[in-house]
Amino acid sequence: MDDINNSLSSAQDVGGLFGRDAPPQMSLTDWLTQQAEPQEKTVSLDTLKPEETEKITESVREGREIAKKYYEGEVEPRLIHREQLRKGDQKLYKHKFENLSKKSKFVSMDFNNIIEWMKPSLVEVFTGNESPVTIAGSTIQNDDTATKIQQLIEYQLMRKNNYTSMVTDVVDEALGTNLGVAKVWWKREEDRTRYKMMLDINDLQSAEMLTQATMTGEIEVQSVKPLKDAPDLYEIQFDRVKVTANYPVVQYVPPTELRFTPEAGSLQQCKFVAHRKIVKGDYLKRKEQDGTYQNVDEALKAAGDTHFTDADKYINPQLDEGGMRPTDNDAASKDVELYECYIDVDYNNDGIYEHLIVHCVGDVLLSVQTNEFDIAPFFAIGGVREKRRIFADSALAEQVEGLQDLKTALIRQIVINVAKNNDQQKFVDVTAIGDIDALLNGDEYVPIKGDPNQAIANAPQANLSPLTMDVVNYAESELENRTGSTKYNQGLDANSLNSTATGITAILGQADKRIRLIARLFAENWIVPMIRFIILLNKKYGEQVQTFRFKDKEVSISSDDLDIDYDLVINVGNGAGTKEARIQSYMLLLSQVYPVLSQAGVATPKSYYAAGTALLEEMGLKNTQGILLDPDSPEAQQQQQQTAQQELQIAAMKDQADLQKQLTLKQADYAGKTQVAKIPSLRLNFDNLPLATQMQIINNATAGTTTIQDVVQHYMNQNQQSQPPVQPPQQGVTPNGL
Repeated sequence: MDDINNSLSSAQDVGGLFGRDAPPQMSLTDWLTQQAEPQEKTVSLDTLKPEETEKITESVREGREIAKKYYEGEVEPRLIHREQLRKGDQKLYKHKFENLSKKSKFVSMDFNNIIEWMKPSLVEVFTGNESPVTIAGSTIQNDDTATKIQQLIEYQLMRKNNYTSMVTDVVDEALGTNLGVAKVWWKREEDRTRYKMMLDINDLQSAEMLTQATMTGEIEVQSVKPLKDAPDLYEIQFDRVKVTANYPVVQYVPPTELRFTPEAGSLQQCKFVAHRKIVKGDYLKRKEQDGTYQNVDEALKAAGDTHFTDADKYINPQLDEGGMRPTDNDAASKDVELYECYIDVDYNNDGIYEHLIVHCVGDVLLSVQTNEFDIAPFFAIGGVREKRRIFADSALAEQVEGLQDLKTALIRQIVINVAKNNDQQKFVDVTAIGDIDALLNGDEYVPIKGDPNQAIANAPQANLSPLTMDVVNYAESELENRTGSTKYNQGLDANSLNSTATGITAILGQADKRIRLIARLFAENWIVPMIRFIILLNKKYGEQVQTFRFKDKEVSISSDDLDIDYDLVINVGNGAGTKEARIQSYMLLLSQVYPVLSQAGVATPKSYYAAGTALLEEMGLKNTQGILLDPDSPEAQQQQQQTAQQELQIAAMKDQADLQKQLTLKQADYAGKTQVAKIPSLRLNFDNLPLATQMQIINNATAGTTTIQDVVQHYMNQNQQSQPPVQPPQQGVTPNGL
């Protein structure tokens, strides 16, 4: 793992996109001269010297022979044997149990059952989530870029590749044959049209348009020739390039097509790794037409009869049947063994290995090019990992084989015993049977002489060892211990001594740990390196700015932002239970946590939008923009402005209504007072009324019996109290003061 990560980290230091870095400011003449000459030295059959080509050929031949010998001697026999165990091949068990096979053909399918029950859990780990991989930035500032990288990888894997099928096939091979292989390569397809034009060096506008089209990849200059008698004119030939496909391809590679030398512990350390394919001559000729291959006619002529491997013929027996391979007896329909080799060879004798990609048929080289990433793009995994070997001798199949054989033999014996007891032999006294043919034919009436119980006797019952089922149960338990696949996590209804809730939980926990360990090893040794390599391919071969549609929105990412120095987090165990738990967490966040945080000013509308979007995505609704409105979007800002304006208008209308109400009340009060002022009024004091009227008013108000005398007496008393007392006259003074 460290070796492949180091190789991937070194590989990202390669040059710009297709070797076309943005040119510095230069004159048009310099630019035309640069386009007319190779910008960098490339390795190809045209640039290699004869002795260099010969050394590459010898190195490829040696590597191919060693890899073929190792495959046919070590790898292929185990591939076939493990396939036989999984299928319960009758030939295999006829060889194992010759005598039992004559009476029963039952085979216990434990190995296949274990794979079929483990495979869904492992596949769901890498495909059960919305995104196949989570990429987080090494710092907070890089989170936005890391999110775009994750969206790009998800778009390419899920939209441009059959990702789920690929994962299922590789995981199936990893568990079954212990050699699941995925290959990653860049697919670029173009439609080219050749043009020729004359360019005046003084025509700056045309020169600028030509330069811009070249740098954006819309055209590719093939030749620039100055005219002899016109130094200011150039003849330019260029191809107009229309890209029809430009993305990484992730594909499952059958283990029968992989070849490697066995000296290293990983494919990235091997001196020779190759993809062996049987193709038609038509495929080679098409590659020659688009300029990829050379020497195709020589290769087709030198290629002899091509044979499929024994493992291929075991998996698909029709390949070995005569008349099952259509052919027109011409070069186009001829089967050819093509090797795509990733090899390290010091072809120039400078003491340093050069990393090359060589395509060949036999000893005929079709193409040679530099392996720019220095690693083979194959990513292999196995259900049982061996630290120092690529292909482990002892895999899950060998761990299960003995127990499957044991159950097969015991159950065959049980079946044979039951059959014997159900259809027992009978001893017949032919002298007591009048018509033996009637007995043998099963006639309804059989003539006999004497007592039939004395004429016919059953053989003794064949006893079965009482330990038989105990041994079968032991084998079943041992299978669970070795593989982690139990009756509980298989969903079967089985009786068990450990049937308590705590016991079953412990069993599920232990089984789940085994599955999780395998999943984490798959992630670390397969998914993470593969994703890193895809990022490198995008940086090297993708457009300068890639724009793609992701969940109903346009996302753009520059090749300068593509960096593998991010923390790739693999969400192992994203099953249905984990998904439901995440949904519940988001709902709790929205309903209980965010309202409290909003009051504290911590949670914003953007927080609600992010949590709501994540919740809808977990629920399987991809078009979240059609349901939720991003607070930062122009639509949301316009809506906020409209809402603010509406609130201002409502407040102004309310103030105006209050003012109008107060004005109306003032006017009504004034009008009332005016009307009251216009009504004539008469005021009389109570004391000025006649005594009879005063007496009547008092009696009406008090319901009493006041008389005129009472009123007069009241006034007299008031007058006496109000007059001052009379003073006696002083001596010598007359009453008149005289």
